[in-house]
Amino acid sequence: MNDYKEVQYNSFFDVFFWSIMVGIGESFMGAFTLSYGFSERFAGLVVIIPFGIASIAQVFSPTVFQKFKIQKNIVIFCSLMQSICLFLLLIQPKLYKGSNEGLIFILTCYWYFALSAGPPWNAWIVSLIPKKQLRFFFSKRGVIQQITLIISLVTGGLILAKNDGSISAFSILFFIAGIARLTSTYFLWKHPVGEDVFEYSKPDDLKSFINWIKNKNVIGIISFVGIFRFGVAIASPFFTPFVLKQLNINYEIYTLIILTPFISRALAFNFGGKILHLYGIQRSLVFSLFLISLLPFLWTINPGAITLLGCQVLSGVGWAIFEYAILFRQIEDFKKVERSRVLTWTNFIVGVCTISGVLTGSTILGKNPSIESYESIFYLSSLFRISPIIFIFFIDWKSTRIYSMNYFFRIIGIKPNRGGEVKPVLYTKENQDSE
Repeated sequence: MNDYKEVQYNSFFDVFFWSIMVGIGESFMGAFTLSYGFSERFAGLVVIIPFGIASIAQVFSPTVFQKFKIQKNIVIFCSLMQSICLFLLLIQPKLYKGSNEGLIFILTCYWYFALSAGPPWNAWIVSLIPKKQLRFFFSKRGVIQQITLIISLVTGGLILAKNDGSISAFSILFFIAGIARLTSTYFLWKHPVGEDVFEYSKPDDLKSFINWIKNKNVIGIISFVGIFRFGVAIASPFFTPFVLKQLNINYEIYTLIILTPFISRALAFNFGGKILHLYGIQRSLVFSLFLISLLPFLWTINPGAITLLGCQVLSGVGWAIFEYAILFRQIEDFKKVERSRVLTWTNFIVGVCTISGVLTGSTILGKNPSIESYESIFYLSSLFRISPIIFIFFIDWKSTRIYSMNYFFRIIGIKPNRGGEVKPVLYTKENQDSE
């Protein structure tokens, strides 16, 4: 057994510096595009297009990383490439002459390596920590992550506010973020290799996939998530330009707006499992769907700092319950072999629908956005967010097993309109029984 104390020490420093990277760098990428002189329309595109492309590309990660084999090597390589992407943002104007395509390419690479590192990191870190220590380890690691992210977000906002959101201020943020990611890579490197060689689950052949997709539950959950994410992507990417340009809100308030759903979502995760246990996945999904669908409409009612802050509190709660419900729906109602396939292809569909949604919103918004055009995409977003509710009643909700105490959520990024983007660490009861 590896030295648990040393692994714990290195992992806590890793997440500390990783949180600085996300809080002080990644969180302000959308605002950076506006300050850089890009249009409100492009600022929304650059927030989500790279993430959508990366979500699609992650399906092909088995081919890209098959020669690495060892979990540690994959994670360190992805971490190092992320830091390089952040440094490239500093020289992007000279390297690509400030082109839209150049910026999208850098951010797509950034998100691709972030998403690709997830599965091997999960498997690697679980293999290094004694089973009996996992809950304590992830709980303490989560506290460090949350506190550091909050402090980093506030620090980044204050730096931008003090310098009126100048390009030099963003350069400082991205430089600090790059150094922080390099430092976290060092602490990852100090971890032992681990016991197991990581194997990606390779995509099935087309015939097998077609047979699998005929399952009513599979079609239901993928259609539900796809249409919902399409609706989210119509408006969500344009939240930052709406706040900073149309409402002319300063960076101090903008930082508070980003921070609010992050905090409310973190608090909601503490009781999300209990809500699912008491009311079931179906009812919890309906409630969270109504809440999330209402938000874009509420943004248009007396738009201002107070209204947006209130919406952000609701956003954090709604997204926390939604993420919990979707996660357990995918895990508890599918066999272990199907589970990986469901998660992989759901991410693929999310990527496709996200890109389609943001392009739809961008087209409606036009080159010279007005309050009226923003209202149009917000209303349309609310409509598409609520429309897939019909699929909820066609899915078989036979599962009542909610082992929420056997799963852990880790934040992989920050979205300005809903707080932390999360992914699960799949340490389940199956793992516990196989010890």
